[in-house]
Amino acid sequence: MLAQTDKGREVRKYFIECEEKHNARNKALSPAQMLLMQAQQMVDFENRQGEQRAQITAIEQDKQKVEVELNTMLKRRSLDAFCGFSKSYGSISEKLCNL
Repeated sequence: MLAQTDKGREVRKYFIECEEKHNARNKALSPAQMLLMQAQQMVDFENRQGEQRAQITAIEQDKQKVEVELNTMLKRRSLDAFCGFSKSYGSISEKLCNL
């Protein structure tokens, strides 16, 4: 099939590993194994949901902080305050300060 070279052996080994992985995945599972696998998937899903909720909460808190700072600056109507804000929060507001 392939020449007896190092590269040929490497390719053959790769395809044998692919076949073994494929066969392992397609092996019939018992109902108990299927139930266990589904339960584990549900646990993983719930864990990811919890992580996402924590990220959403952090984003909402950051949003509230930004809104408070912006409202404070608008009340002061101070370009200096806005430019100070831009250094803390990002490039869009920095571009506005450089106009």
